[in-house]
Amino acid sequence: MFTHARRPGVWLVAAALLLASGTVTNAGDPSRVTLVKAGYFDIKGMRQSFGALAGRPTLVVFWASWCGPCIDEIPSLNTLHERFGARGLRVLGLSVDFIAPAETERLAKKHAMRYDVGAAEPELVLEFGFQAIPTSYLFDAQGAFVKRYTGAPPLSVLQADIEKLMTPATST
Repeated sequence: MFTHARRPGVWLVAAALLLASGTVTNAGDPSRVTLVKAGYFDIKGMRQSFGALAGRPTLVVFWASWCGPCIDEIPSLNTLHERFGARGLRVLGLSVDFIAPAETERLAKKHAMRYDVGAAEPELVLEFGFQAIPTSYLFDAQGAFVKRYTGAPPLSVLQADIEKLMTPATST
């Protein structure tokens, strides 16, 4: 069950301890992220395996409720979900607020997020090693890393990159 504290300092300490212990070996290199080991919590508080995302192209977006650019990016992410969701794309917004699942769900409703939302585990944040939010990662249907976006990229850039991943069988 999800038990992260609300205070941001708690996850920073946890992250530092994980790095010091050698638990996270691929920090900062998303092409080497061990998707099977890292996980996240869905809005019901259940731990989900990041490796289970393979099988369909996935855009993973790390965000926080206090991040203005993250909130500003939501309409573009909704557009991607609406345009490509039926064709197989999964948009997954992972909060780094480290708050209870019910609070993450409340925020998703407040900001009209129509794509999947969850909460990142500190280990997942370390595996990706990003320095700013929003930061997004695009993976192909086999779970292979394709591209990283620091900040909120233009919708047209995301659409073009995602279109390249759509197979003829999933295109309309």
